[in-house]
Amino acid sequence: MSSKDYSTAISAYSSAIEIDPTSPVYYSNRAAAYSQVAQHNKAVEDAKAALTIDSKFGKAYSRMGHALFSLGKYDEAVDAYEKGLDVDPTNSVMKSGLETAKKQLASSSSSSATSSGTDALAREAGTDAGPGLGGFPGMGGAGGMPDLSSLLNNPMLTQMAQNMMTNGGMEQLMSNPMIRQMAERMGSGGGGMPDMSQIQQLMQDPSMQEMARNMMGGMGRGAGGAGDGAGNNMYG
Repeated sequence: MSSKDYSTAISAYSSAIEIDPTSPVYYSNRAAAYSQVAQHNKAVEDAKAALTIDSKFGKAYSRMGHALFSLGKYDEAVDAYEKGLDVDPTNSVMKSGLETAKKQLASSSSSSATSSGTDALAREAGTDAGPGLGGFPGMGGAGGMPDLSSLLNNPMLTQMAQNMMTNGGMEQLMSNPMIRQMAERMGSGGGGMPDMSQIQQLMQDPSMQEMARNMMGGMGRGAGGAGDGAGNNMYG
């Protein structure tokens, strides 16, 4: 493990387990080695095996938490770290891991909620959010980019633009501080394309959601009824 020869370490720990299958240390250390070669599912299995032998073996919880986090199972990682801190409350590595897992879980939940909100707006407009932009026909080009020729001739977008101009949509847009700042940056040559976090903030803004519904003007409703490993003392 010290020389970072992880495949050989896995082989050596496996031999140790054959000799003494009752040691949680060997399973826990092999779990750490598996994580170093990105075999996180095997790391979880070994951490569980170590805890079956000794439910108070703190490092096994730490290694399980790391492996679960690496697999994107943030809620399970949080649970593993919390259980580990129950048996080893002063473990700074698990405290840090728990904090990171909680933040990632919250971020993941927020992204999921934003995606659900976008889908709901699309359904209200009588469209499918789909792979394109808002599900409008002709807007799902290669890589999710719009087909510009279809975009310019899209009657739904023409209708939306007309609704925006007649219903005060432009004024509403510019009243949003984030959009106003983007427009100012674009006007000064400093760019202005929003990043994903800004888009998510806009989509979560109730006033922006209401404005989107107004701009769509009920289009389409007639037809349908409307994403520890090495730092935790590898040994023992």
